[in-house]
Amino acid sequence: MTEKAENPAKIDSFISKSARMIYQGGERILNMLHILIIIVIIVCMIALAGTILVTKRLDDNYEQKKSFSSLSYIYFIGLPVIILAAVLIWRALI
Repeated sequence: MTEKAENPAKIDSFISKSARMIYQGGERILNMLHILIIIVIIVCMIALAGTILVTKRLDDNYEQKKSFSSLSYIYFIGLPVIILAAVLIWRALI
C-alpha cells in the first residue's frame, strides 16, 4: 500500500487560491448588500415623503369605499411593479 505523496506547495497554492476566491466573492456580496440597503433607504424616504404629502390635505369628501379602492390600486398594481423593479435591479447587480 503505497500512498501517492501530494506536493505540499501545490496544496498550499490551491488553498490560497480558494481562500482568495471566497474572500473576493464575500466582498462582492457585501458591496451588493450595501447598494441594496441604500436603495431601500431611498425608497423608504420617497414613500415617507409621499405619505406626508398625501395625508397633509384634508378631504371633505372622504369615503371609506374610495379610500379602500385607492389602497387596492396601490397594493395590487404598485406592489408587483416594485417587486419586478427590485428583481431587475438585483439581476443587474449580479
